[in-house]
Amino acid sequence: MRSCPADLVPFVLVAALTACGAAEDVAPGSAFTVTDSAGVRVAVNAAPLWTEAARWRLADAPELEIGQALVGETVVPFAAIAGVHALSSGALAVYDPWAPGVFFFAGDGRFLGLAGRTGSGPGEFPARPTTTRESFACGADTVYVRVNRHFAAFAAPGTYVRDVPLDTWRVAGCTEGRFLGLGGAGERPTEPGIHTTKAVLDWYDLDGRHVAHVDTLPDREREYAWSSPEGHGGLGNSWALFGRGLAMGLGRGVLATSFEPDIRLRDASGPVRMVIRVEGAARVVDGEDVRRFKDYVMNLLRGNGQERLRMEERLEEALGKPYPLFAELRIDPAGNIWARRHDHVDAVGFYDYASFVRGMPAPELGEEPSTWMVFRPDGRWLGNVDTPPRFTVHEIGEAWVLGVWKDDYDVPFVRRYALVKPGS
Repeated sequence: MRSCPADLVPFVLVAALTACGAAEDVAPGSAFTVTDSAGVRVAVNAAPLWTEAARWRLADAPELEIGQALVGETVVPFAAIAGVHALSSGALAVYDPWAPGVFFFAGDGRFLGLAGRTGSGPGEFPARPTTTRESFACGADTVYVRVNRHFAAFAAPGTYVRDVPLDTWRVAGCTEGRFLGLGGAGERPTEPGIHTTKAVLDWYDLDGRHVAHVDTLPDREREYAWSSPEGHGGLGNSWALFGRGLAMGLGRGVLATSFEPDIRLRDASGPVRMVIRVEGAARVVDGEDVRRFKDYVMNLLRGNGQERLRMEERLEEALGKPYPLFAELRIDPAGNIWARRHDHVDAVGFYDYASFVRGMPAPELGEEPSTWMVFRPDGRWLGNVDTPPRFTVHEIGEAWVLGVWKDDYDVPFVRRYALVKPGS
């Protein structure tokens, strides 16, 4: 069994070094306390550190946009991007399962090569490949794409490297020479109601061998109900409306997780070392949340009276319940934790036909930015950074944010925005 990489930086060291940095522009009334609870640091924030003048922000326009590749003499536009990754060389890898293949571009957007094609041989993709971001894991110079029960590894400018057997269907990513695998746990409920599935987290090395078990955590809330009023036919299930879900972020020697309401940081060995909290961030589902959901989803259910009635009942039950806090976590190279606030699109994401609904969004609901709360490695809340409407963040660098933006016709483009840090 392969041992842990020697260059993993323990979280406590990263936090200590960051806390000793230069003086910052402190907002009036800011508050931050750290206490110890059985060896776990608990960081509580009452206000952000940044002033308006000091806060980070994305540039108004992208510094790079890629919407297609010239493969030979054929122009190949993107169709369904499932992963974007910046290699250590500055090159970009873009996985599009509808191509199918991994496109490689130079840092300035020049096309370098394409790896993969439809088939059943080494380095080839099935006709119906996995399309979720969980099918794409990233290394320093190699990308790994889920193909059935293994990962195929590719390197720039388009070279197939090898297959890696991996006994887990989901991955949270790849960092410091290891995969973080996610398995499922728990029995199917036998009673109606809201139940929470479990995620089993394990480390695997890049040869697919199991290295260590991390933890078993709450994963997602599902609603189970009888499939008929008489209770015949067994329990049917769907994502709970405004249900909570596990968010995870990987960084250099650090794993961040959140199921509600805290963010928990672990070092490479797995135990929780720090808990981050923000006072006043929690809220409940209100009438405006229900209105947004109806505008975004229920207008598609016209003519289906039974389904609309059931949805109305579920929305009524959701009123007043805790609203999920974070939908995504990312960790940048400096160890800062980025936590995206849950919004109306995420609430729709737990709906049974989310993929169908997302293909026909209400225009007015697709023009809102996403808000990311940024925390230092020592747990201090720096402030918020907004990302553009219809832009999904894949990676965050020291001076850029990389992701996928979709136009009015739902066509995806790779975009990289400069990250402006006043005073840095």
